[in-house]
Amino acid sequence: SMGPRCFAFDDVGLQLAFAAAPSLLVSGVEVSATEGGPFLNRAEYVDYLKNKKGIDTEYFRQSKTYFLILRKFVVDYLACYFPSMAAVVMDPEMQAMFKQFSHQIEITSLLSVISD
Repeated sequence: SMGPRCFAFDDVGLQLAFAAAPSLLVSGVEVSATEGGPFLNRAEYVDYLKNKKGIDTEYFRQSKTYFLILRKFVVDYLACYFPSMAAVVMDPEMQAMFKQFSHQIEITSLLSVISD
């Protein structure tokens, strides 16, 4: 395979690394409520990592920048169709989309608990 030539792993080591990756990825939901979590705002989470945990990597800085760009795009896009954030919240189609989204998050989190 191409992996061992690009990385310092043999085939078994590369499989172990890929298998461990999901448990090593952090997103903010693992932060306890006593520490201010869970974080759904990526920018706040990156600030938390930097200020509280001393973690300041290029990956997290870029993910914060990307989150802020994406959030601005979504807010500006919604402003074209809705006069206020209250109108967004009261829209039946937006409510249905949020219900579907929250259901999928619930199922995903249950699956991760079951697999642990």
